[in-house]
Amino acid sequence: MRKIIILYALLLSIVSCNEIPKEITVPMEVAIGKNPFGHRVWSPRPNQHDTIQFEGIMKDLEKVDLRSIQFQTEQKVKTKNKVHFFVGEKDDQLFIKLDANNNSSFLDDELMIFEKGLSDQEIKEKLDNLPVVNVSYQYVENNELFDLQTSLQVDPYSKRDVVTMVNGKVIDPFENDIHVRFMEYDYRKGQVKINDKEYKIAMRNAQKHKYKGDTIGTKMIIVASERQFIPTWEGYVPVTLGEDFVIDGVKYNFRQVSQFGDSIKLSFVGKESKPVGVNVGELASNFEKTALDGSSFQLSDQKGKYVLMDFWGTWCQPCIASLPKLREVNASYADKGLVTLSVAYDDDIGMVRKGVAEHQLDWINIFQARKDKDKNTITNLFKVSGFPTLILIDPNGKIVFRLSGFRPEKYSELIAILDKAYS
Repeated sequence: MRKIIILYALLLSIVSCNEIPKEITVPMEVAIGKNPFGHRVWSPRPNQHDTIQFEGIMKDLEKVDLRSIQFQTEQKVKTKNKVHFFVGEKDDQLFIKLDANNNSSFLDDELMIFEKGLSDQEIKEKLDNLPVVNVSYQYVENNELFDLQTSLQVDPYSKRDVVTMVNGKVIDPFENDIHVRFMEYDYRKGQVKINDKEYKIAMRNAQKHKYKGDTIGTKMIIVASERQFIPTWEGYVPVTLGEDFVIDGVKYNFRQVSQFGDSIKLSFVGKESKPVGVNVGELASNFEKTALDGSSFQLSDQKGKYVLMDFWGTWCQPCIASLPKLREVNASYADKGLVTLSVAYDDDIGMVRKGVAEHQLDWINIFQARKDKDKNTITNLFKVSGFPTLILIDPNGKIVFRLSGFRPEKYSELIAILDKAYS
């Protein structure tokens, strides 16, 4: 009887393994709208040279200028790799028109009119309803010409991507000109079933030419179909092409993207009941490092405790701005058992020691040299690319909170987790 049971269990395991497809092809379609990867931004500068002639430019505008968005550097093959637009103003209004179909004429394109002199609150309200224009352009690879499209959101109000600091002074390259920026407003989305559960996928290519040719850097986010996509700017780390990922106890590899991103392939790697990763819900990688005071810190020794990791640098202004909040959290929960660990991603250990003292970081501090590219550095283990980054690890070693950038409004979520843990 025992042999029969063992044989039956073995047959069930074989059937179960056979039910898991070795390769899944997922059709991907274009999605228009806010995406979880953030937006690529173009801010074409005012034109400083003679331009080609276009029909349809309004003649009665002030500060009228013809500019272009360039999607590929100039090639030997003649190509329409730019989308032109004109800007101008009159009677407290901005006028913008794109040559969306790239036919070197504005006569058949839609005119966009924006109000000038708005208050900050009025601008904030406008930012939620900016127009989106579908534009056509060409891309060349191996002397072959491809006709491609993308969607651009038109924003004449925001300047945060162009205003810079030079020698302590704010420099505005559009100080005497009209500023317009364009945000890429499309991505790819798809649906896949794994272990009889439905998941949705969002994907974006790292290159501006939309999956054509080199797909290195293509990233995807996969979540249960009933959930919202987790934005990368809140700390979520997407899966990069070529990487393994675990979903519902099954490990797959994000293996391939088709030439224009209309499908992807996932390859079965194996089963994984305890996924180690970098996102919320995954187990944190163990590490052992020497702290600034000479003591040794090993994550696995903290089992049974909550560990709050802060990735910062003395060079990072948002990091410095976030430190008072971090001190508040540590002061509230350190006596209850919270372990706070700061990882300084910096160039000079002397500057880090000075910064730790100046900002009263009275907890465990680790220095990681920015030039250290070893795969076992803490920033690489946790795939930290934005600063500051906060990661909270629970007593079982699972990541339960992750946040990228200084976002004070999100600290309430961190505090809610800790309040519940220590209540």
